[in-house]
Amino acid sequence: MTVEGMQALLRAADHLENCIDAIRRAARFLHLKAFDELTGKLDWSAMHALLDEPKRLRDAIQHAEERLRDGEGEPFFIAVSSDGVRFAGEALFYSDLLLYGSMLHDLVWGFVEPPLKEMLVESA
Repeated sequence: MTVEGMQALLRAADHLENCIDAIRRAARFLHLKAFDELTGKLDWSAMHALLDEPKRLRDAIQHAEERLRDGEGEPFFIAVSSDGVRFAGEALFYSDLLLYGSMLHDLVWGFVEPPLKEMLVESA
């Protein structure tokens, strides 16, 4: 592999790590008291179960250094393939990553009041 090819692969891996972490951060909004008040304290257990897959991969990536320090793992990079990413025994397909992001987007926008939504779209 050329140096340029390796640089592109590392940039892609870095971008995918950011995407996975962004899904996790967005999912944390489901735990906020303000979101509970907005949604009427719905049962989010199914959504949390669905979002467990990107959370496991995110946690594996974020805590890899700790596992190495404690002698529980070997150094390796996130594996970027044509269908998804893999790391430390966890995997996430690109189609699932898109699904999770779209779901969270649609969920949040579904609870935003129409006047607020119009105001946000106009200011963008």
